Amino acid sequence: MENALKKHEAQIELNKELRLLVEQEGLQAIGKITNLLYKGADPNHRPKFGDSLICSVLYGWPSDVQAIGIELLTNFGGNVNLPDGQGQTALSICLENDYSAEIQALLLSKGAVVIEFSKEDFTSSDVNCREGRDNPEKVPDAYHKYMIATGKRACDIGSSFFNNLLASGKIKDFEKDFEELTSQVKAGNLSAEAGAGFFNYLINGKPKWCNNRFGSSHHFLKDGTLIQIGGEHEDYYDPEFNIYNDVIRITSDGSVDLFFYPKDVFPPTDFHSSIQLGNEILIIGGLGYQKERRANQTNMYALNLGDFSIKPVASSGNKPGWVFEHTTFLDEQNNCLYLINGKKWMNGKIVENKDSYRLDLKNMHWSRAKANSN
Repeated sequence: MENALKKHEAQIELNKELRLLVEQEGLQAIGKITNLLYKGADPNHRPKFGDSLICSVLYGWPSDVQAIGIELLTNFGGNVNLPDGQGQTALSICLENDYSAEIQALLLSKGAVVIEFSKEDFTSSDVNCREGRDNPEKVPDAYHKYMIATGKRACDIGSSFFNNLLASGKIKDFEKDFEELTSQVKAGNLSAEAGAGFFNYLINGKPKWCNNRFGSSHHFLKDGTLIQIGGEHEDYYDPEFNIYNDVIRITSDGSVDLFFYPKDVFPPTDFHSSIQLGNEILIIGGLGYQKERRANQTNMYALNLGDFSIKPVASSGNKPGWVFEHTTFLDEQNNCLYLINGKKWMNGKIVENKDSYRLDLKNMHWSRAKANSN
């Protein structure tokens, strides 16, 4: 494990240094930024709740030099469809904040998904979240593409069942009810799942589908395609809360495909890890809904990059358990991967994962590893 871990930690340091230079020094450090990219720093590095580097350029660099930063990052594989920390895409940021036509054209030339509509076009839309009917079911339409292209929140689009209910006066004491539910959950007298259930009972609505998420995983294929898996919108107390079990494909020219799956094929998954193995992406762990968590189980699924079907992957040995927010990295020389850090669901509680695990990719057997990362 030692050599693979050192390689992984060296990559982390490269990514940290690149982000520091892009966010704090900008064009003045263009030579150092270029050098780090040549060394292998990841232009798509994006920390939890953080901005993509391309969005960091838009937010932090002077307008007359933004194109230089975007050109540099995209020349090394930076993807313009990776969102900022609020889930908004680079092109959507530009349109809403009157960035120059030249910057917008540059993003489109680099494969940004075209924004063909405005949110006013979907004021009567009620596109609720649902599971797929096939493995996979290909489902994108104008609404889904718009939400992918912009990163809009569910509550920003169309009519809100919840707001309409409030306006009707049917939930006169909603704030009091919500405060009581929240206090009960915080005091440990009510599980988060039960609290969410009561809340959903109050509003009696279904969340709208959106692509404003956290806890997704992203992959960047050699041909420039972006693959996004799962993720979560908002949290359990929000009427638009949803954990997704879908896959989004955005090609290098900005074309979009969206795939839904039956929940018994691929359950709602967030804060998982995923790693590409040939023509498949192996999806490991995830938090998921509380009622679906199993302390001694480690979910694993394989996404086929040919037909985009998903299948479960069986494994044996000393498994990590219900692990999430963890990190996985490959040891190609020894045909295995390692899982480190993150958290676990154990005995109805969330605890830190203090162990390291090794998965032999030949026989899919888990074992404890000897070292952990700081």
